[in-house]
Amino acid sequence: MKVIYHGFDGLEFAIKASLTEEFCEKFKAAQNHAKETDEVAVLKVGDEWLHVHSMGARGGYAYRLSHAATGTWFFKKHSLNNDAWGIRFSAASHALAINGLEGLRQKCADLLTTLGIKVSDSDYRPSRVDFAVDFIIPHFEPEPDLFVINSQTSRKDHLENDGIQVNAKSNRVTSVTVGMMPNRQVIIYDKTLEATVHRKGEWPLIWRQRAGSELDGARVWRVELRIAKRCFKDAWNVEGWASFYELLERILQKLLLDVRYCIVSTDTKRSRWPTHPIWHEVSRVVSESLFDHVPNLAPDEYKEVKREQKIGELQKQALGLLISTAAIENVNVNSFDNYLTETAKVLARTAKASNPPLEQKLYRAKGRYLHLV
Repeated sequence: MKVIYHGFDGLEFAIKASLTEEFCEKFKAAQNHAKETDEVAVLKVGDEWLHVHSMGARGGYAYRLSHAATGTWFFKKHSLNNDAWGIRFSAASHALAINGLEGLRQKCADLLTTLGIKVSDSDYRPSRVDFAVDFIIPHFEPEPDLFVINSQTSRKDHLENDGIQVNAKSNRVTSVTVGMMPNRQVIIYDKTLEATVHRKGEWPLIWRQRAGSELDGARVWRVELRIAKRCFKDAWNVEGWASFYELLERILQKLLLDVRYCIVSTDTKRSRWPTHPIWHEVSRVVSESLFDHVPNLAPDEYKEVKREQKIGELQKQALGLLISTAAIENVNVNSFDNYLTETAKVLARTAKASNPPLEQKLYRAKGRYLHLV
């Protein structure tokens, strides 16, 4: 058993601040453009590029913006009420992997400054955090029956009565989840499978930094601890960053005690079953390295991985369309190369004569993929 990565994988918070009138107007104009063109609008603010979506979000958030370097931002309209929680943020997992918690917090603060929004540490209210530990464990597969929930766990903790959720693929357990959001949750899952299915090509690069050749042919399992709004606010009274940093280790260790992954025993009293080594290792990481961040992936490395993925994906789609049109035109295998050559000439002429002009179409397409260029 070897730990090959640990770090924050999810972060959400609200901010007691309001969007300025200036940027409210800019976001509104960009949003209207997104509605008219039926695609996200691109807005440059200082040195940052923002994607403005055509719709906001539930909860009174008028504007939804994507920022490649941090995540997704939600803004309510401009208000003179400075006590209003007018901003919400949800981090992109890659932003946490690249920057760590502290680095991402600073990038968020810098963006808010660029938007003319002044906030202090006490103006933030964390509403969710996910902490992950990745393992290489030969011949491991999680067994739902080996989860033991502390009988003293109170009902308001939403653990004892929520049951255990199990996902399987080809008669193999791929994930086990205990607990329910928006309170607390523990999940063990096949991260190799998840990264493959969701095309997260950055993770093998991150793992190989620590695992090296041990990663070859290995399956990576992730233990993820999730703490959400109800637990933060009701059980621990976490309000701002100060109490977040002070209490988070205790909150996570309490979760690891209330929900244990165990070694099977002949003892009929499950609460006496010994704790599995993987749980001890997660507890050690939380105790010793919770807020440590070891850079495993540079921003340019991440961009190159996603760029190659997207190009490959689009080329595959383009080839599929060309094969379909070739089939309709009764092109055989021997003449397919010539068909591609002639089709390319036709497409080039069509593009040059297109309306809107090709230059405008390329500009709009580049706007969609600014994070990859």
